[in-house]
Parts: sequence; structure tokens; C-alpha cells
Amino acid sequence: MKRLGIFEIDADISKKYNEHILKPINDEESLGLLARMGIKKMFQGEEFYHAAMGADHFMCRPAAFNLIGTIDHKIYKIYFKFLHDDRAACTAFRDEVREYLSENMTPEQFSSPEITNIEGGRLSVWHFDWGNILLEEFDMLTETGAVWNTAIAGTSTRVKTAKGIRLLDRLFNRV
Repeated sequence: MKRLGIFEIDADISKKYNEHILKPINDEESLGLLARMGIKKMFQGEEFYHAAMGADHFMCRPAAFNLIGTIDHKIYKIYFKFLHDDRAACTAFRDEVREYLSENMTPEQFSSPEITNIEGGRLSVWHFDWGNILLEEFDMLTETGAVWNTAIAGTSTRVKTAKGIRLLDRLFNRV
């Protein structure tokens, strides 16, 4: 279950993916937009990428937004976000995602996510020795009407190590 779409947690991007698959996010405007969304670089050697057309798919559907995060060229985060303006279509998609997850996890794993209620929805997290899978489901009203959001993400446990290194860098004024 380390794979979402064509991307795999802890895979070395320099060996598996190229510039036709991953587009670096390094211009100030894009990084500013990510920062407004609460996403900013926190680790030494961290880079962000967008999956290019075709690679931005999960379960044969293009994501409205995607982000691939790497530390030292190894994927630590895979994030796909889908938006629906039709509740029935969103419910059907969420059912398909849960079915996909149940087919790729043991019954014990799938039946025991950590569930947190968030504004307008819920966050389900499945923990593994290599990292975790998150399923975020929330609804919101916008100026143009209701939007149903579904996001699926994978995160590596390597983030814990990177956080520890970042703390040491701060303590020794290396950042």
C-alpha cells in the first residue's frame, strides 16, 4: 500500500521518474501559493513537485491538485485532491476509494483507521511501519455553491527522522 497512482513512498525520484512525469515547483509564485495553503518547506533537501498530466491520476481520475514531496530525492509525501460539485458523484468516488483501500490492505488494517472529525468532514488515517495513508473527506460552501473535497495522501516515516535532523540543525545554528 506504499503506492498511490504511479508514485511510491520512499522511491528514489532520480531513478524512477523524470521531468516529463514530475514538474519541480520552485518559482516564488507557486511556493507562495503553497504557503498560503499551509504547505512550506520544512526540511533540508526538501523539494516539491506536481505530477504532470497523466501522472496526476489516481484510480484513473485526474486530481484537481497534486503534490509530490521529496527529501534528498526520495518521495516522502504523495497527495491527490479531488473536487466534486455533485454530492452523488463524490459519494460514489469516495466509495470507490474505500474499496480500493480495502483491497490493498489486510482486513485488520482497513477496519482500524484512526478517525478524526474535522470541520465539514473527517480524516481517516491508517498507520503502517513504513508510514501512513490518509483519506480526507470534507464538504464546504463557496461563493459558487457546495464543493465536496476528497484527498488521499501517503506519508513516509522518514519525516520523523527529517524532523529530528531539522531540530538538531536549529540547535546548532545550521539552518
